[in-house]
This record gives sequence, structure tokens and C-alpha cells, in this order.
Amino acid sequence: MAGANVQLSVSQFTASQPDGTFELAGAPAGEVLLDAQKVQDEMLLSAQVKADVVGNETIHVDIDLQAPSHLFRRLRIEGWMNTIDYEFAAAAHPHEVSSIEGIVDLDPGTATHRVKTFDNACDDAVGRLYLTCDLQSDDSVRVAAKLRCYNTDDPEDDPDDYSQAEIDAFVVKAGETKSRWLYTDDDNYAEAHFSITNHTNQS
Repeated sequence: MAGANVQLSVSQFTASQPDGTFELAGAPAGEVLLDAQKVQDEMLLSAQVKADVVGNETIHVDIDLQAPSHLFRRLRIEGWMNTIDYEFAAAAHPHEVSSIEGIVDLDPGTATHRVKTFDNACDDAVGRLYLTCDLQSDDSVRVAAKLRCYNTDDPEDDPDDYSQAEIDAFVVKAGETKSRWLYTDDDNYAEAHFSITNHTNQS
């Protein structure tokens, strides 16, 4: 593969030629670790290979670049939130709209369960979206969503003063995108519209 980055150290690196070959001169004798990678069709291909370098000799090393494991998932979350602070006898109620954008990384070894939150504050009200993500054995992710509207400008000061809405948990399969929305309307108002896409984690 042409144009792959091959690195031996911070100061020793090169790129592969059109025929896929590469050369690194002046490598230290002994066991070394070669790190290679290339982005191909928006996917990071990578590999690490150990090699035993002999002084004053040329050694040949083959590096087999691999796609990332399907076991590592990245959820991309996009959407928007709206919060309205209902004020008594007001001609117009203050409202605030903000975008939602974030990622959640999951893998079977270290992170099968994650909770991601998004806040949208408006005067004396704060909308807070909670997305609970659980990795399943088939690379799908089970998502539970709830939305709270806190009746204060600082939920940590009065964490029990809120209204809440929840929707049924849903499953996002590998390569799939699903969209949902929910709202809560009581002392104040909050709504959230979002989509979740389940990708392979390229990094």
C-alpha cells in the first residue's frame, strides 16, 4: 500500500513507496517496534510489528495493515435542545436553543456502559438530557434516554427540583442511525431531538 506512515521513533519515520516498500536507515541494533498506519476510505488501517535489527545488516520486515476491530464501537450523537423558563405574568417566556454533538466510545474490555449528558440552560431553568449506552454482544448498543428540566440555574444546588420525561429504551445496530425526541412540560419546559449512529471506532 502506497503512502502508509511507518515510524520507528519520534525522529525515524518514512512513508511507503507506490509499490508498498519502505526503507528506514540507521535503526539501532536490537529489538525495535515499527508502527504503521494509513487512512483508507475514511478507515484507519494500522499495525505494530517487532523486528530484530542486526548491526551493519539490512533486515526485511512485512507489515500487514489491519482494519479496526468491529468490537470497538463509537456512537455519534447529534441534535438540538430547547429550554423555556416560564415566568409568571411575563409577556414572553425566555427560551434557549442549543445544538447537541458528542461521541461515546464502547468496547467489551473496558467500557460496556456509559452515560452521556447534555445541558441547555435558560435563565432559571436547565434542560439536561441523559443518554445511557450499553454495548451488546452483537455490536449493537442499547440506549435509554431521559430528559430533566431543573427549576434552577444550578441543578447541583437543588438536585431534586425537576420534572422528567423518559422514552422506552431502543437498540441501535452496527452501522445504523436512529432518531428520537422527548419533552417535559411542568414548571418549566425542555425538549430534546437527537440521532445516534453506531460506527466502528476507527481510532
